Amino acid sequence: MRDPKPTAVCEPIRPTALRDALGVKWTRELDPLRRALLTRDPRTEARPRPQRIRAVVPADEGVLTPRDVVTGAPAAGRVCEAYHRAYGELMRRGRRQRVGLASLASAVAVTSAMLVSEQRLDAGQLRVMVVTPAMLAFAALGVLALLGLRDWRRLTTLQGERMLRGIDRGSTLPPTRVQAFLAGYPTAAMAFLACYGAWRRMSAGPRLRFG
Repeated sequence: MRDPKPTAVCEPIRPTALRDALGVKWTRELDPLRRALLTRDPRTEARPRPQRIRAVVPADEGVLTPRDVVTGAPAAGRVCEAYHRAYGELMRRGRRQRVGLASLASAVAVTSAMLVSEQRLDAGQLRVMVVTPAMLAFAALGVLALLGLRDWRRLTTLQGERMLRGIDRGSTLPPTRVQAFLAGYPTAAMAFLACYGAWRRMSAGPRLRFG
């Protein structure tokens, strides 16, 4: 004769039996123990996750400076030198134009004064002959300043594009670091001007003066 299958996980545990066996005075102190014994799938504490040791990433060699680019990329130095010559010519041309306007205004003023001294012109005519050329000269200076600023912007943009195209030719710098350096500037012209400033500090001397 087979034994009947048990209908429960275990026989019910009476609080009085546990109290007498463990020597506990109050049965409510045994409630946690009873729940742990009667639970079909007792909960287990979460296992601590194994701590993984991250691979040590080698430290970055450092961000390139404009001086590093000028010394490590010969093309950047050549572009800076070409810009220096072109900028010097641009300044000399602007100086000649300003001197020409000043000479014209001075000649008109001297001629007017001579005519007044000879009583060929009155005060009203003198005022017109002096003030009008002076105002025209000042207007011409403003136009020349705007044209010079336009030419300078074109020059820096052109040289920035030239440096961007030829910076990898004969360069000893890693391409990734060069690209990181260029990405630090909004435009190629600003990156070029930073390199040009470093080039001027490195090549300071009488030959760098704008004649």
